[in-house]
Amino acid sequence: MNERFLKAEMIIFGDDLNSLAQYLGMTRQTLARKMKEATFTQEEMNKIKNRYDLSDERFVQIFTKEFNDNECNRSSETVK
Repeated sequence: MNERFLKAEMIIFGDDLNSLAQYLGMTRQTLARKMKEATFTQEEMNKIKNRYDLSDERFVQIFTKEFNDNECNRSSETVK
């Protein structure tokens, strides 16, 4: 999981840990732990995808552990 990418989407949407945690039905501490440990359930990931209207590509960028910054930079350059 790329925690930095998820935090960027949260900022764009105007969310903080408290508001996203409330939306997901968990405490702020649980959300912070899940972000650090990448232990979201599929249902939680889908809720995040829907909340931020994530494209499939961005969803993969956030929730795929193997995705690295170099790949992100290349893919964002092709979008421009």
